Amino acid sequence: MLFVLCSTVDAAFPSFNCCRTVDGCLFLLGHNINFTVFRVSGQNRWGDRALIVDSYSEQHRDVFLKYCRSNRTYLDDSYLSEEELRLFRGDWQEPTYLLFDDDRTLVGTASLIWNDYMRRGNRVRFRIFHCQEQDQDHYDLLWQRVLQWLPADVQTLFLFIPQQSSELRKRMAHLGFAIERYSFLLERRQQPIAPVLWPPGYELRQFRRGIDEQDVVDVRNSAFRRLQGSATPITVASIEHLLEAEDHLPGGILLLYHHDEPVGVVRATREWHRGSDWLYIGMLAVVPEHQGKGLGRMLLRAALATGQFHGLFQCLLSVNAENKQAVSLYLKEGFSIDRVMECWTYAVTGERMAR
Repeated sequence: MLFVLCSTVDAAFPSFNCCRTVDGCLFLLGHNINFTVFRVSGQNRWGDRALIVDSYSEQHRDVFLKYCRSNRTYLDDSYLSEEELRLFRGDWQEPTYLLFDDDRTLVGTASLIWNDYMRRGNRVRFRIFHCQEQDQDHYDLLWQRVLQWLPADVQTLFLFIPQQSSELRKRMAHLGFAIERYSFLLERRQQPIAPVLWPPGYELRQFRRGIDEQDVVDVRNSAFRRLQGSATPITVASIEHLLEAEDHLPGGILLLYHHDEPVGVVRATREWHRGSDWLYIGMLAVVPEHQGKGLGRMLLRAALATGQFHGLFQCLLSVNAENKQAVSLYLKEGFSIDRVMECWTYAVTGERMAR
């Protein structure tokens, strides 16, 4: 079985000037092409077949987005929503590689997120890492191209996999990934909201753009500094980006103060789920010094009430499974577990294999 790993290639296969074999490996020489040829021993049900890994360019946009839409139901769709796909650029912050067969059909892709937040944490997240046929050789080809790109300061690559995706879990294990943690996607169907009752000295306020960004940053970073997967601090620029997102909900950011000191925050947005708009709670934080007083529960109820004001009576959120206190809180407030997700990570070693 013949595989071709390619970094630049025309929209269709170029006309090769010649072919020759050296030590049993086939070399194809053509114009405007740069690739390495791999021969994998053994046969499979496809027989001899050439596969090319191509770097993303704008000419691939339609086929890449179609592939993402076709497969997101079976994957972590956090970065495969319509809004995220509209924002996708495939630039240096989103390196993306496409696996084509010899019919120029897209059969797999690896797309990464290396934005400012990821860079500050020395981490890279996969938007999607998936091959149509679930063949390990296909994953190996894409993985080798990812490793060739890998910047020197990256320490970890990771992706989330639905627990029921047994084949994808096997492929990741073969590549050297391991489970770091579990998370739950929780749903809350339409039901009444219990009263919001604050202890003396606490006041809930609407977020004020241009004034309160640093308060949100300080509370979030203090509360999450030891939370696995969220320890990287955010910045004021991060908040500005959230405010410009399509899912932003007016009045969706609420700040809790204790004698004018910011001690809690919750952010609610609009999320398309199961064919309709739902409320999504993506940030709920209380600084450590004020935890254990029921403030998180009240912030949650306040966010649910905000959602109902906007006509969003069903709610989603994600929580680390090891955060047992938070999980217990959400279940008591009417949420139930919809999906179990596994965070698979690859720890980059000094050897930088395949570089």
